[in-house]
Amino acid sequence: MTTRSLPTRWLVGLGLALSATVFAAQLHEALGALNKAGDDAGRRQARAALIAGGALMGLLQQEPGAWLRGEGDAAWIEERIAARAAARKARDFAAADRIRAELEAAGVLLKDGPTATKWRRKG
Repeated sequence: MTTRSLPTRWLVGLGLALSATVFAAQLHEALGALNKAGDDAGRRQARAALIAGGALMGLLQQEPGAWLRGEGDAAWIEERIAARAAARKARDFAAADRIRAELEAAGVLLKDGPTATKWRRKG
């Protein structure tokens, strides 16, 4: 992906104005264009523009199902769960709670079981 393939107004919205809100609105417009595209060529072009714009913000880089399953960051999630288990074993419940909150802020829900902690994405 190169910035040459992006609409100039997107670069202005992200770079010069430094406004994530404006940029998010432009992504929303691009999604609308994708939904309204009348043919396959129009859909491909609109989808490519939407994904390229999202990439500037680190968005839309995985298939939705893969994101919901936690693919791509499962190792980090498992490491945080192991650190939380170690904190609980050491009876450092404040640290364990901080890790749970960190995971929740990242969109990960934990379910503690008798032998293991399971996780899933919110949504």
